[in-house]
Amino acid sequence: MKSVDWNDLLVSGGTDEVRRQIEAGIAKNDRSQQQVEESWKRFEKRINDAVEDFDGLIAIADEIQSADIHPAHCDRLLKQIAKAGRVSVASLKKKRGDGGSGGFSADNLDWLDELNGRHAIVPVSGKVLVMNQEYDPALDRNLVTFSARQDFLLRYENQKTFVRGTLISIGLAWLEHPRRRQYDGIVFAPGKTVDGHFNLFQGFGVQPSESGSFALFEEMLTDIICGGNSELFCYVWGWLAHLFQKPAELPGTSLVLRGKQGTGKNTFVDAIGQLVGKSHYISLTSLQQVTGRFSGHLADALLIFANEAIWGGDKSAEGALKAMVTDSLSAIERKGKDIVAMRNYKRLIVASNEDWIIPRGMDDRRFIIIDVSDEHKEDHAYFKAIKKQLMRGGLEALMQALMDADISGFDPRKIPERVRQSGWELKIRSGGSVLQWWFSILDQGYLTKEGGGYGDEPFYLWPEKMEKSELHRLYLRWCEQHRLQHPEIDVVMAKKLREWGLASKRQRENGERINRYLFPSLDELRSVFSIICNIPLSYWDGDSE
Repeated sequence: MKSVDWNDLLVSGGTDEVRRQIEAGIAKNDRSQQQVEESWKRFEKRINDAVEDFDGLIAIADEIQSADIHPAHCDRLLKQIAKAGRVSVASLKKKRGDGGSGGFSADNLDWLDELNGRHAIVPVSGKVLVMNQEYDPALDRNLVTFSARQDFLLRYENQKTFVRGTLISIGLAWLEHPRRRQYDGIVFAPGKTVDGHFNLFQGFGVQPSESGSFALFEEMLTDIICGGNSELFCYVWGWLAHLFQKPAELPGTSLVLRGKQGTGKNTFVDAIGQLVGKSHYISLTSLQQVTGRFSGHLADALLIFANEAIWGGDKSAEGALKAMVTDSLSAIERKGKDIVAMRNYKRLIVASNEDWIIPRGMDDRRFIIIDVSDEHKEDHAYFKAIKKQLMRGGLEALMQALMDADISGFDPRKIPERVRQSGWELKIRSGGSVLQWWFSILDQGYLTKEGGGYGDEPFYLWPEKMEKSELHRLYLRWCEQHRLQHPEIDVVMAKKLREWGLASKRQRENGERINRYLFPSLDELRSVFSIICNIPLSYWDGDSE
């Protein structure tokens, strides 16, 4: 209120004017007091309403300090905010409150969103670690890694901010912040939501659309990849549709592409990989990367392309390779971390120009062997046109077709007979020395040639019977000639031959009991062996005994 000289006012206006001025001042003061009380009540209500909204409390604190409010009233309101937000009044006055735990102003929280976008707190095998979502330029894909608390702090030690008036690293501030990102655990669950857990599955790489065309790709799949085999095409198409329609259902089979370089294997798989997306598609060129001990890079892989990752008889990797295709759980081990069991949804596609590309047991149905046609080998214009069409909406159209495909009656484990027969020779190569020896006997149609043999052994063509010890000696000599180490003992060999239709019997001769094999006809033994190994009977046509 403007200062008044009451003596002058009394002389000029008399007592009535003095009284009027006093009453007007009192009324104005009452109105100001009422406005202050109303403003006070409004701020109190807003503080109560925003008690869980830390950024909102900070905004109210800034507004209070800029409003025309008595300092005492201002301090009282700030104390209420400080109590609700668990910060100090001093930090609020310095505009360093983060509305929750540390003392940062609302306009200085860019680091919180940045770190929340890259990190989260998760329990892993009984430990609490910092999860990092990072990009690996070597693999050209996003990866999830884990850091201990000290490693995480070291990473951000040179980036500082204020907390309650103290300068600390943003790493420590993030760890203490109530709004840091954290989960109850980690899962890989394609197409599912698991409450409270971080899902490594981030969706596919392409959205379906009918606007484009993939006709050239479909033609390549039909004529080149599947070689014009309609049964094989239907199976591969169903297998691909199963990948996108039922990603959380393990197919239990793997596609194995055999063919010369430049025949289109990579063009085919790369297109499917783009549909899956970089986050869940990985291309590897080493068997160790596929089956090795450290498998953290495979934790969120939905499709794995083993490109020229040759098996070549590596027994140490055989179990891991087969388990990847069929086991419902997989062991994920990262360097320096404990092994974690995770659900397995991995699809495996193998491609090579080598013959012995994967291990294959006698009754194995894991691997679908596909012999790629070389009709367009090194035909760069042909494959360039396919890629160009895919890039102009063809990928989206292919995704739409696979999502719309009717696979209600498709079971990836039910493989057509003609498809199963492909690659039967891999069973021979993977089956051990007894299997390889017996196949060579059936293939050549005799045990020994007439007029020649093994040292002093008797000469046989196709006998009706033979002593077990003699046949075992023939097997051992064959292993020696082929430089195969660790041949099987006679008991193991006899068991296998019995499974393949060659029985043995004890016979009495000259007062002695002699163990002999009783030989059916060559055609009978070939027929039994063909059924077991899925060898087409036509293979034996034209062989002479």
